[in-house]
Amino acid sequence: MRRIKILGLILCCSLLMLVCVNVYAINNKKSISTENLELTQEVLDKNLYSKFNIETYTLKEEVAISEERAIDIVKELYGEENKYEFSALGCNMRYRDFNLFSESALKANNKLLEDGFINNIPVYIVQVDGVIRTRVGVDYNEMDEKIAESLKAEQAITRDNVVIDANSGELLFTYIYSK
Repeated sequence: MRRIKILGLILCCSLLMLVCVNVYAINNKKSISTENLELTQEVLDKNLYSKFNIETYTLKEEVAISEERAIDIVKELYGEENKYEFSALGCNMRYRDFNLFSESALKANNKLLEDGFINNIPVYIVQVDGVIRTRVGVDYNEMDEKIAESLKAEQAITRDNVVIDANSGELLFTYIYSK
């Protein structure tokens, strides 16, 4: 049951971020295509700030959980099939534009609770490559057959990015890059 709630939270946060990113990109006429984006500190510094207003800094402090543990946490969220590729990078993050955290994330991190946003908090960004997303909420029965078939064929292979608190292991938020 907890796994279903967490997956629901991930999906809701991912969809919210995807909408926000697309609106931001459209309004600012910026591309969000990141087909060959490799997760490095340099890429984080350049891309996250320019696209999402997220600041990242090199992780210099010791944290409670390892990179491997962060990946294991995310693997648990994505199910036992693990047909995806996982990688992670630790960094300190500042993100003032997001404040919809779970109660457990707030309870586990006093700084997050006090500030109300991610303010120089150590995190792991765990990339999940190869997630296939299809159109949601489309009633294909009410459409012309050819249109319905073409819409069904339009699937996006995405790169989910799951941000995990590097001290508590709690999920903070996710964002998605489409390939």
